[in-house]
Amino acid sequence: MKVADGDNVVERDVVVGVSSRVQAQILSGLNEGERVVVGIKQPEAKRAAFTPSAGAGANMPPGAGMGPGPGGMGR
Repeated sequence: MKVADGDNVVERDVVVGVSSRVQAQILSGLNEGERVVVGIKQPEAKRAAFTPSAGAGANMPPGAGMGPGPGGMGR
């Protein structure tokens, strides 16, 4: 795993126990207060910009989406 060490990020062996999508039990390899790096922040230039015209349904005529009501069934 990558561990934040002050202003640096270092690779270190960390033993993970029980984990979920939100939390993880660390059995060994970290000291109290140390932080694990779980993602990488990309530079602004590499992020894809959201443009509504490029999304799904961009070539559909106005009003051609799902109708009102649950599942577009139009009650």
